[in-house]
Amino acid sequence: MLRMDRVCFVRLCNLLKNLGGLTNSKHVRIREKVAMFFTVLVHHTKNMDCLGVIDRTHIDVQVPTIDKARYKNRKG
Repeated sequence: MLRMDRVCFVRLCNLLKNLGGLTNSKHVRIREKVAMFFTVLVHHTKNMDCLGVIDRTHIDVQVPTIDKARYKNRKG
């Protein structure tokens, strides 16, 4: 269950679709992708570790050497 108003959630999904280019995939619709993304953010204890975006795009980041272990994702 998301703690977000349904109208707000639908508007967000529409913005991600129209402005962000998010699309339905073969098995997962946009609303499901957004809900899963929020669920991961809410339940993850260190939200700053989230490098992958909901459309499977990975963002190249440069972090201090001391923090590199915290920013490692499944692609290295």
